[in-house]
Amino acid sequence: MDQHAAIAPSTEETDMDEMVGYLVQPCRNDLEKARVIFSWIAFNVTYDDDGFNSGRYGNNTADGVYRSGKAVCQGYSDLFQVMGRIGGLEAEMVFGYSKGFGYQPGKPIANADHAWNTIRIEDEWRLFDVTWAHGYGSVAIKKVYCICIH
Repeated sequence: MDQHAAIAPSTEETDMDEMVGYLVQPCRNDLEKARVIFSWIAFNVTYDDDGFNSGRYGNNTADGVYRSGKAVCQGYSDLFQVMGRIGGLEAEMVFGYSKGFGYQPGKPIANADHAWNTIRIEDEWRLFDVTWAHGYGSVAIKKVYCICIH
């Protein structure tokens, strides 16, 4: 699935519905669909360092992220939810707390500061975090690790 996602046509050549159709075409089940969409997003969306550091985020809607190729966690999650639903998955976005950049051990976390997804696969909800699978900042990924907890 990862190789299939890696050789997908560019977003300039196809719209989101066509891209999802391409991605899920060889999939045999919902887990493979989730994996190929997850991998495609991790390969093709870059973390928006400038937006995060300035507080001036770009368009983090699914369509905005699909076109620009950059996002913060909410944009990654929105894109994964929308692409997943196009692919026939029952996908939701989750907001919560993270111990990511700026976290100091022992200090309370005051505000929800992260977004990720949950997808129902074989009657179980599984968690996926595409943002953290991509890596951090401008560091390019070499492999995609599907963060899937059940």
